[in-house]
Amino acid sequence: MKRNILQLSDTEPQFQCLQIFTALKDYQLAFHINSTLDICLHRIPDHTLLHKNGQEYHFSAFSYDDPDRLSVWMLVSNLSAPQPLPPGSTPTQSDLFSNSDTESKTHLIPDHKQVNYWLLLSSTDVDISAETHALRQLPLITHIQPFDPSRSKYWSHLLFF
Repeated sequence: MKRNILQLSDTEPQFQCLQIFTALKDYQLAFHINSTLDICLHRIPDHTLLHKNGQEYHFSAFSYDDPDRLSVWMLVSNLSAPQPLPPGSTPTQSDLFSNSDTESKTHLIPDHKQVNYWLLLSSTDVDISAETHALRQLPLITHIQPFDPSRSKYWSHLLFF
């Protein structure tokens, strides 16, 4: 089967990124971000990352097209979701008692495993300090901070736009 591989040059990322540390589920975090920032993040198909070993990892994702800023907001989980069994298949005894949940998970940005979610904005010329300050006021978010994607060698995993 033919595979297309995206080769990136040494360009700088053209988006802004926030690291979010929280124990909330993805849909709960999206709800709180929506109500705080007055936006409308909605679930989109999971972001799929193909690992070198050929295994696919899926990361939950939410998106909002912001017409005021002419940009796109993305909320992406840093930890892959466990994959359900294909429809029509029944679990075997080894599936029931295996520890596959922990074996089949990986991080979107492996050198930042402590981060729970990434909030991305597709525009670099918009100041998001007010939004960052508003999100810091949420008691359920442990910590939120700006992140320079060019500091990570895995920044290309955050390319969704």
